Amino acid sequence: MFPFVQLVVPAPPLVAPGRYLLRASEDTGAQARAVVVVAGEPRVARRRPFARRARRPRPRPAAPTARITVVRPEPLSPAAARKWLRAAVADPRDEVADALVNANALLACTRQAFASPDPRDITPLSLIAVRLGFGSGERAAHGEGDVVVELRDFPAGERRRGAQRGDELLADLVAGRRPLEPAAELALLAHQQAAAGRPVVARALLAAACAQAEREPGRPHLPRAVAERCRAAAASAGSDCAQLANLARELADAIRHREAASTVRSGPQSMN
Repeated sequence: MFPFVQLVVPAPPLVAPGRYLLRASEDTGAQARAVVVVAGEPRVARRRPFARRARRPRPRPAAPTARITVVRPEPLSPAAARKWLRAAVADPRDEVADALVNANALLACTRQAFASPDPRDITPLSLIAVRLGFGSGERAAHGEGDVVVELRDFPAGERRRGAQRGDELLADLVAGRRPLEPAAELALLAHQQAAAGRPVVARALLAAACAQAEREPGRPHLPRAVAERCRAAAASAGSDCAQLANLARELADAIRHREAASTVRSGPQSMN
């Protein structure tokens, strides 16, 4: 039995439907061998009734979706597959994170092959549904399983957590009370690349974010400890993705708090 994680995302499919074999690569972010299956959501055929019936209002069709299934190529025994599924359903975060890394590795290869900024990486907030399961070789190779569990609450929970964190800052940015920070954008891009398992790109973006934050005039200085840790990680080939992602998030938060402090200090001056 082959375990798999299926990500349901808005259609159209991000890459051409098919089966892709990924191998571990620091450039793309793929962490281990995996088979990624891309397909559209199956349509349910509706039979046409022979006898005429009273017309009922037709339900609005659901938005089309696409499925990206990440299959582990190493088979498990049926007992081990059931044990894996129980553990994954109880806490799916690690399995979903690994699936996103491998799916986004395929998208990175597609961008490079076609010299296009699209398709963009998939994030937890863009997921419509997540399915965990396992199946025999041929069924799993087609993104199908003998046992499948759908986790609809997982993407909804991620959206709720993201909304709670950003509402207040969004109101300030939209109202013009705070400017958009180029350094924060670079730090968030570094976090995205590190989360996708691409340390080389993440280091370059983290270094650019530090340099941009320090050259912006009229802003308070960043905390020295944060700046030094970020510069050291960006310059070290030994810094891993987890470290880079944490530092990029810490740098983005420090830039945001710096801007908030700057706004508070400048408030009384504007009233005089």
